[in-house]
Amino acid sequence: MIGALIHIVLNTALVVVLAVIATIVFVIAWPFWYIRRRRARERRPEIALEVLNQRYALGEIGRSEYLQNRDDILAAQVRS
Repeated sequence: MIGALIHIVLNTALVVVLAVIATIVFVIAWPFWYIRRRRARERRPEIALEVLNQRYALGEIGRSEYLQNRDDILAAQVRS
């Protein structure tokens, strides 16, 4: 009976320790993940414009399509 009680206490302690470790890891890792994701989201219009400029420079798209797409990208950036 005492052995079973000790076993339960040790298992409970292990679960608590693992929960604390998981919480600490989450609290440390979450801000890095959030900042990285936010920066990537902010750079999307820049990347889109770079790709658009490259396609225009290579002659894959014409001037009117380039100007329309550029205006769409810039308008979406202003709304964000």
